[in-house]
Amino acid sequence: NPGIAKVSVMYILFKEGYQTQQIHQKATARTLDEVSEFRSEVDSVIFDIWEEVEKFNAELQADERLDKNREYGLIYYYRKGETMDENR
Repeated sequence: NPGIAKVSVMYILFKEGYQTQQIHQKATARTLDEVSEFRSEVDSVIFDIWEEVEKFNAELQADERLDKNREYGLIYYYRKGETMDENR
């Protein structure tokens, strides 16, 4: 069996590690809350950019329009059963 001194040292190390973990968890939760606060604003900006790019390239042919939109980062994903012809 370990001596009381060794158990005491191990307990102190465990307690310090636990407290450090609690600090990190609180910091993570605080940062997650801050990110969540910006979510709607960021979504709005992304939506506005998406709409502007689509409007700018609206008069191009479908294939050319999709290629131009892709240059700006607009990537279209089709759902299962959905074809490209349905969305042109």
